[in-house]
Amino acid sequence: MKRRIFIGLISLLFVVGIGSVGWAANNTADTSQLGSLLIFPKVIVAGDGDIHDTIIQITNTANQGVDVKCYWLFRNCCYDLAEEDPDHCGIPNCPWIDFELFVTKNDPVWFRASDGTPAGVPNFPPDYGDGELKCFAVNQDMKPIKWNYLKGEATIMGLYPTFAGKYNAWSFQVRGAKIGQQVGEAIPAPYPGGLDQHRIYLSGRKIQEGQTTGEPVKGYYDSCPKFLHVNFFANGAFYKRFNMPYDVVDEVPEHQRYAGMYGNVLGLVPCKQDFTNGAPPTVTKLEFDIYNEAEIGISSTWDCMECYYEEWFDDITEFTNVDKLQSDAGYMRVYSVGDPICDVKDRDGNVLVPSVQTGLVGVHLDKWEFQCWHRNADGDEVVDFNQQCYALTATNPFGSGRVRTDTITYTPGNP
Repeated sequence: MKRRIFIGLISLLFVVGIGSVGWAANNTADTSQLGSLLIFPKVIVAGDGDIHDTIIQITNTANQGVDVKCYWLFRNCCYDLAEEDPDHCGIPNCPWIDFELFVTKNDPVWFRASDGTPAGVPNFPPDYGDGELKCFAVNQDMKPIKWNYLKGEATIMGLYPTFAGKYNAWSFQVRGAKIGQQVGEAIPAPYPGGLDQHRIYLSGRKIQEGQTTGEPVKGYYDSCPKFLHVNFFANGAFYKRFNMPYDVVDEVPEHQRYAGMYGNVLGLVPCKQDFTNGAPPTVTKLEFDIYNEAEIGISSTWDCMECYYEEWFDDITEFTNVDKLQSDAGYMRVYSVGDPICDVKDRDGNVLVPSVQTGLVGVHLDKWEFQCWHRNADGDEVVDFNQQCYALTATNPFGSGRVRTDTITYTPGNP
């Protein structure tokens, strides 16, 4: 993928402009409300679940059961393959698997991504490694309805090395409709004999790309944030600053008493999505602005996203490392723009999929490393100098502003 990094101060005028957007306005998705649509932006499976796995929890807080339609979307590997073989694919392949489940009243359903148990849903294919999950309430015809009673959590676990972290799903409420009322818009089949499609709007108006207004929508979902705001500790921060447990510290050489920030991972998902067969992926340009504790815009960089995005911070920019950031803590602002530089083109330069703006949701994982210690058979605390332990925290970025052109299109019947 192409990427450019610009070092130096980021315009103060731009900072002031962002400040006028406001935090998580009404009718914008967040992670602290019940909703009708849930997005889990980070799902990981490795080794059939015996190395990494994700546990999904979906709770229906209503006193009545409801059907839920879900989509696993896998991490896109097409571009990695295309770098070695440009003819491997033209349009990036963003595979998905859909499934339905019925959630009874006040029921906290859960299942492992690796095998779909115990809920009996299709598993997330381990060959793809990571991706996302989208779920929304539907009626018996698999059409979307207002059901602002759903909540979701995901727990990411690793066994080699051992770690675990939990985050809340992004939740979207339906506005302008009654509970149980069908929402969205039916779209005729694109070809004779094909299946009808359905589109849901993440805005109160049908606003097309490049426009500012459009026809009102009676039943619509919360919009996606325009900006995501991430606080982080720099890679390498705090090493050798933490002491070991007080009663073993004298037994540990100074250079081996350490704990610190091993690394940060950012997972991002576009809110504009088309789950119909043969539909092109969502392609966009991601912009990243990085600030340190001195309020200095230390870096501005960009990357292209197709379908789904996950990167370690130091792969986004080296200025998230403590020596380059010049402080232990940092702040990252992320947003999406449509830019021809991220268009998907064929070998002759013809545009196959244009880059568009989309709202974003995501999750931030930070991984801490520290020296392992345990109690032996005598109850004494013993340091293991040959093994490092890890702790994982998973948090949701704050959102601000909103993008009003996002839609989700799918086929209610079997494809």
